[in-house]
Amino acid sequence: MIGAELAKAQERGDVATAADNLRRGPEVPSADTVTATLPDLGIPRLQAATSDAHPHTQEALMARFIIIDNCSGYVFVDTGDLDGAARDETPLEAVARFDATIGAGGRSYEEMARGELRSNETGYHVYRADVRGAEAIPLVDDGQDQQLIESVERECQYITTIRCTSAEG
Repeated sequence: MIGAELAKAQERGDVATAADNLRRGPEVPSADTVTATLPDLGIPRLQAATSDAHPHTQEALMARFIIIDNCSGYVFVDTGDLDGAARDETPLEAVARFDATIGAGGRSYEEMARGELRSNETGYHVYRADVRGAEAIPLVDDGQDQQLIESVERECQYITTIRCTSAEG
């Protein structure tokens, strides 16, 4: 199914193909190197043609998460501006880092599907703000702005829901 959709997109010219001979980034000499490249994997032409879209750049590793509180529905933090710049971390690590800054360290965390967390349970909904190699929204500076919250939910990529349990139980 996905292969057929990819082939149609390549026929339309929406997705790069190996025949496009686009710039493919630095060569890595090794007998173990897989020869698949961005165009071969169906990356959009414009992204495949730019060197800053190469998946091994440091920026590609730095996820920018926006964390929304489950109970209030407010944006509690944008990791793009949490105790420094965004870091190479998982959503769980980002939540734990945020909790440590507000004095709620030592909690345990459990990832779950969006609908599994009850509205009165402590937890967060995590969205990724750097979608498809671009910032979906600017840094969040007012986490109670309803239009901004709706923009996060609409424009950013939902990643996971995290239940938080205090150390006491």
